[in-house]
Order: sequence, then structure tokens, then C-alpha cells
Amino acid sequence: MLDTTGRIVEDQFNRRGPRASRPADMPLSTSPLDAFINPIRAAIGPRAYGLKHRQRTNRMLMLMQLHANHPDDVHAYTHLIRECLQGNQGRPGVDRRAVADTRGVPSLR
Repeated sequence: MLDTTGRIVEDQFNRRGPRASRPADMPLSTSPLDAFINPIRAAIGPRAYGLKHRQRTNRMLMLMQLHANHPDDVHAYTHLIRECLQGNQGRPGVDRRAVADTRGVPSLR
């Protein structure tokens, strides 16, 4: 779905040409994407204060992207997580702190 809308917006941008050569009364609009952006914005808004960990935030954004493009499946994720836990005697395959900000690289604070 986002792929199709992205192509529509890209075509619009291409037809209008570079900003420097475009008349002032010809604005660029991304309104076709609003239907996809607004739910993401609404989901992030109340949680924005907690999005300080770069890797976890990126993983959350990837999941939101999957959801927006519709290939996400809660039941498939549940099945895969259950299989992984059963294979590791109920424990995750990686250390709880495996996803950590790299020392020396600033977090998103």
C-alpha cells in the first residue's frame, strides 16, 4: 500500500520539477500519505518521551512499517516466539541487555 502511494507522490514531485524552477503557487503536497502517517504519528505522540534508545526505537519503527504495509501477522509472530522459547527451555535466545546503545554513540535524548 505504501509502495503504491509512494509512487504516486514521486510521480507528483517529478511532474512539478525542482523547487527552484517551480512557481510559488505550485506547492508540493503529500496528502496521499496522510492516511498512513497520521496513525503512526498518533501512536508515537504519547510515547515520544520514552523513545530514547536508538536500537529499540528503530526496531519499533520497523514493526510499525510492517503494520502499515500489512504483512504483519500477530498469530505468526506468536507462533515464532513460542517456537523460539520452547527451543531455549523458555528463555530468550539473547541476553536481556543484548540490545543496548553503543558506548560513545549518543542515544536519542
